[in-house]
Amino acid sequence: MRWSANKDWEVCEQSNDFGWIQIAEPVTKLYTEATDGSSIETKESAFVGHHRDGDLGFGSSQAEELLDHLESVLANEPVC
Repeated sequence: MRWSANKDWEVCEQSNDFGWIQIAEPVTKLYTEATDGSSIETKESAFVGHHRDGDLGFGSSQAEELLDHLESVLANEPVC
């Protein structure tokens, strides 16, 4: 896992419980809808929010707010 391109990769325990996606995806969609040039890429066991096609400053700010929000709502979920 890697929170952003300038962070190091982290190794996480493997889990087959992806219920956290049902919590995180609607939150991420809210930020995507509010940030021009952003998108969500869905993968088999994850999804990725991109903001590289929008205003860099605003996108980065929104990404930081999203990270804080997700850390809060996923604090007790089996996600790393």
